[in-house]
Amino acid sequence: LGDKTLVDKDLRTAFNSTGLAHILCVSGLHIGIIMLVIDFFLKLITLANYRLFVLRKIIVILIGFSICFIVGLTPSSLRVATMISILFLTKHLSRGYDYLNILFLTAFIFLIFDPLILFNWSFQLSFLAILGISVFAKIRNRFDNSFPLYLQPITSIMGMTLSAQFFVLPILIFRFKSLPTYILLGNLLIVPMLSIVLVFILLMLIVGNSGFLSEIITPILNFLLTLMINIVEFINSLPYSSIKL
Repeated sequence: LGDKTLVDKDLRTAFNSTGLAHILCVSGLHIGIIMLVIDFFLKLITLANYRLFVLRKIIVILIGFSICFIVGLTPSSLRVATMISILFLTKHLSRGYDYLNILFLTAFIFLIFDPLILFNWSFQLSFLAILGISVFAKIRNRFDNSFPLYLQPITSIMGMTLSAQFFVLPILIFRFKSLPTYILLGNLLIVPMLSIVLVFILLMLIVGNSGFLSEIITPILNFLLTLMINIVEFINSLPYSSIKL
């Protein structure tokens, strides 16, 4: 929910030093994963019935914006909810789409409502990260295709991380006055795990206190969160994990 008051200060420092601060924030990555997971489950329920396609997308969009309200309407959460809404709309209208155009249209909508949001840290980091991923998409695809199929998920995560950091790193260095040297390793290990953690959190919210299922999900979720924290602390403990500037 974006409330970090119970997160230990040293742990927050470890995430910041390893370039993984976006994991602790309610970033567009979190909202995007949640919306896609919900869409996947709704697709299973409706058996991909085309007549229910529009209803399914409306439900996903409403849930996405509801989460944005819950977490305080942060620019990063609103950005992904708006972009996915535009993407769903273009697919429904059978119109071609381009991720850069969708990104710029979303930024334009934000600036119409609040021009000063241009100077917001969250706005800058969120939009610049996606800009980097979109700009280098074609180069990244050619790079991925040059590797065997079983290695492509790894190269894809590495490529997306490098693409996003190319645009974001100057702002991170300016704000935190440090350069995370193992940022590629951290994102390679943590980002895939984050997707699994969010799925288990959603399952936990669905099953609630229903004895049998919660007793299965709770220890798995606890193990994944503990493992994630241990990995971040290990990376932070490595020599020259962060270079102070």
